[in-house]
Amino acid sequence: MRVALVTDWYHPRVGGIESHVAALAGQLRQRGVDARVLTPWPGEDTVGGVPVRRLEVPVLPGLGVPGSIPRLARALLQALQAEEPTVVHGHMSLGSPTSIVAGWAADRLGLPGKK
Repeated sequence: MRVALVTDWYHPRVGGIESHVAALAGQLRQRGVDARVLTPWPGEDTVGGVPVRRLEVPVLPGLGVPGSIPRLARALLQALQAEEPTVVHGHMSLGSPTSIVAGWAADRLGLPGKK
């Protein structure tokens, strides 16, 4: 099983969502699940042994969220098609356009999603 964990923010930024997603990805991988993180936040391609796909979408300074929903939608569709996940798990907080669009993209591709 391959799980795409989609979040607006991820390491090297560290806060509640980033820590939660990193811990969840690590636990899933320990159980044999191919967990991967998809995020527009810039950084390394691997964090703690977990593959991270950095979406090529510019983020708004000061807010750190994608500034163009159409570009985000295209990037997520392409990333999900390339990653071929079994399920998409969007991580929501106040103002999480990446996770919201991930639900739409998963539905459009016929993938099960968990929000």
